Amino acid sequence: MTSNLADAVRTLDEEPLFHASMASRELFHTNLIRWLSRKHPAAARVLVTGLGLRGADENLVVEREVRLPDRILANGQKKQQKIDLYLHTESSRLWIEVKIGAIPAADQLTEYSDAIAKAWEDPGEHVLISLHKPSAVPRGWTWLSLTDLAEVFEAAHAEIDDRFDRELVLHEVNLLRQLVVLAAAVDPATHLDEPWFFPKGTRKVINDARAGTIVQKARVSALLNHLGPKISQAGLDSEAGFSNGTGNITCWCEGEKTIFGWQLQGNSYRLYGSHVDGVTAHELREKIHPDWYDFTDATRSLRALLMPRGKGAGKFGTHWAYEYRRLPADVSTKDVVGLLTSEIRRLQGFADTVK
Repeated sequence: MTSNLADAVRTLDEEPLFHASMASRELFHTNLIRWLSRKHPAAARVLVTGLGLRGADENLVVEREVRLPDRILANGQKKQQKIDLYLHTESSRLWIEVKIGAIPAADQLTEYSDAIAKAWEDPGEHVLISLHKPSAVPRGWTWLSLTDLAEVFEAAHAEIDDRFDRELVLHEVNLLRQLVVLAAAVDPATHLDEPWFFPKGTRKVINDARAGTIVQKARVSALLNHLGPKISQAGLDSEAGFSNGTGNITCWCEGEKTIFGWQLQGNSYRLYGSHVDGVTAHELREKIHPDWYDFTDATRSLRALLMPRGKGAGKFGTHWAYEYRRLPADVSTKDVVGLLTSEIRRLQGFADTVK
């Protein structure tokens, strides 16, 4: 993984659009589609037809970050919702959500399609474009990969006469394909025998290219994609995220008044819990569910894997409690995947006690 990853990052570093896209992330690609629709409508019609819009004609309209009806939460509060791209003509509609560095949540996509159905008599089609295919694509959504997106951009570029603009679109094609190569290079499922932590030389290549964020996001997303079927079968919730400059993967169960789960972030593996009735972190950890924080039980077959303990309370709110262990510097990817797999099973059993 490390040599392939370094090569993938070096190649990505040579693509100018990679650096141009850093600030706007997913919106960079949707902005390019909108630009194409304004300056090169014939090329745009080829592109949007490839994405799934039926009957694309000269009346094509491309809207970005379209606000959908607010979602009403359980506590009565409203949550604003926006979808990345809305393509429409007089006779057809296509809604697109783009995810580059994260696995899209099926619940989020369902909420989007439900909101669209309420506000539009003809809801049209829904397309998800993402680097990683989610373990479950919600009903009514079609998944396209970044490779698919690259192919429709490549088909569209032939309709552009301007040399600079044509070359610009080809750079977008190259960027999308190189992101796919990068994702393969950090996929834990195909690199189980390699170290979990990148060696110093690889880290330097990543940092020099300022590719740390996309590498971290792609890696935890690939890890969640690998573990996703097991998590779904266990009836648990999960997400891949990015905070404090580090990717993380979280898995949890939610009872009537409590939430318990685990999180891997960097070299820290945490067990955490929360209670809604004002129970303090100390009470939650020491009295109500001390068994959840028992690392000895948590890692029967991997007991020697985790390093000395640490605990915290109040850092994420007064009623949150957590304990953590550090992963050793020489831990393998196989051991990390094994740890999380065993913890999925343990959390599944623990979930029955808190619901």
